[in-house]
Amino acid sequence: MIRTGSVVAILLLAASFFQPKSEDLRAKGRTLYSSLCQRCHGETGDDVGYPGISPLSGITLRIPVKDIPTLSAPFVGRTFEGREAEALIAHLETLKGEKGFDQPGYLFSPYLLEKKHGETSHYRIIDTRQPTEYQARHIPNAVLWKPTASADDTHKQLAALGVAGPETFVVVYDFNGGPQAAAAWWAIRKAGHGRVAVLDGGFQNWTSQAYPVSRSASLFAPSSYPRPTTPPGSEPVLCQELEEKILVLGETSGSEGLRFDWRKTRSDNGLLPASDLRAFLDSMGIDVSGRYHLKGDPRESAYLIFLLHLLGQSPQVSSTGDTVCLPRQNQAY
Repeated sequence: MIRTGSVVAILLLAASFFQPKSEDLRAKGRTLYSSLCQRCHGETGDDVGYPGISPLSGITLRIPVKDIPTLSAPFVGRTFEGREAEALIAHLETLKGEKGFDQPGYLFSPYLLEKKHGETSHYRIIDTRQPTEYQARHIPNAVLWKPTASADDTHKQLAALGVAGPETFVVVYDFNGGPQAAAAWWAIRKAGHGRVAVLDGGFQNWTSQAYPVSRSASLFAPSSYPRPTTPPGSEPVLCQELEEKILVLGETSGSEGLRFDWRKTRSDNGLLPASDLRAFLDSMGIDVSGRYHLKGDPRESAYLIFLLHLLGQSPQVSSTGDTVCLPRQNQAY
């Protein structure tokens, strides 16, 4: 029989993991990280000079939080427990990675994918290019994606591709990490699957670093992926008090409104650093608050939404994807 006092203690311990992270807790985690982890992972979490090391930025999205404290054992000789584990995780959540993104877990480097693509029980790699491109060459263990029209279609396709459930981490890629991959990323997130990232620089960046490719189609047994239990919500209130601005995407004709060309957000090594992207969005007139009506390719709309999430924004998006709102309460990026 379990004593009442024991039940209360267990509930209090569990509840502690869901309390807002205080600066004091993060400071304790920063001290732990500095003394035990930083020499290998670096200040940003993305140093990879030490043999066999994996980047740590974004790890709380890739790996269930309950599993993270046990990963240190082979490297520092012990696991973290209790308040120490909570503090370390609180600090890991602040790591912004080499490029400085507030939500670096949504971006996957080719280096990290080369280490993880074989772990098919936890990762699923999705190729969003054309079937002929996939058949010619693709990342080993990647499966081919078909664009979906609804969240239900997306959910069915995730199950058909063997995505076991919400804890499976999905990495999507196209040729160069552009709108096609972002469209799949956004569709998967809208379907209720939160553990999804885009390969930085896409297949082009992967092959430029001489990582392996495959010509054999990858097949996985369909899963019984549980349907999301979140009840359907109403259309978000899209900052009606703010004046709407027209945002023209890519090479869409017409001179009305602001312009956003996704091609200017990247280099040969994938996305520009966060500081450069913020400066670019500022130069486009995309402020930290506003209501934007997007005109152009829906995939480019998804790409802009993807960038905003990387930069720590929480945009409200209409069901059609053509209106994006950055509320006033969002902190300046």
